Amino acid sequence: MRPRLVRTAAVTAALAFGGAFAVGNTEAALAAPPPTSVFVDARIDGVGTRITLNAQRQVVITATGTAASNPFEPYYGPDGSSDEPQFDFLAPYETPYSLVARVGDGSWVAVGSGPTTVTGKGKLQLAFNDVVGDYADNVGGFTATIEITSAR
Repeated sequence: MRPRLVRTAAVTAALAFGGAFAVGNTEAALAAPPPTSVFVDARIDGVGTRITLNAQRQVVITATGTAASNPFEPYYGPDGSSDEPQFDFLAPYETPYSLVARVGDGSWVAVGSGPTTVTGKGKLQLAFNDVVGDYADNVGGFTATIEITSAR
C-alpha cells in the first residue's frame, strides 16, 4: 500500500503545480513554469526575482523599457549606452545604464534586451547598471521576462 500513497502524492503535487505526470512512476515530471515578469526599478541596486538557480535550472531573460541615471540625463533601453564601462559602476566591466544580473554572490553580468541565458547557483537578482551608491535619483526601469529552463 505504501508505494500507492507515494504515487498519489506525486500525482497530486504535479496537478497542483500545473505539471504532467507519468502513470506508474513515483516521480512527477513537472512542466516548466510559465515565464515571470519582474519590474527592475532603476532606483534599486538589486531587485530580487524569487528565482533560485542551480545545476539543473537556468533562465533566459528578455527585457524592455527605459531608465536614466537622473531626470535630466538621456534614457536608455536595456542594452544601455555606448559609453565605455566605468570602474565605479555596479557591473564595472559591463555597459553603463544597461540591465545586468547576478546569481548568488557572483559577479554582475550583462543581460541587455536579450534573449540572454543566465546560469549559476543561487538567487537571481537584476539591476540597472549605474554608479554604486547613486541610485536614489534614477528614473524609469526595465520589465524583464524570465523563462526558467532546464540546464543542458
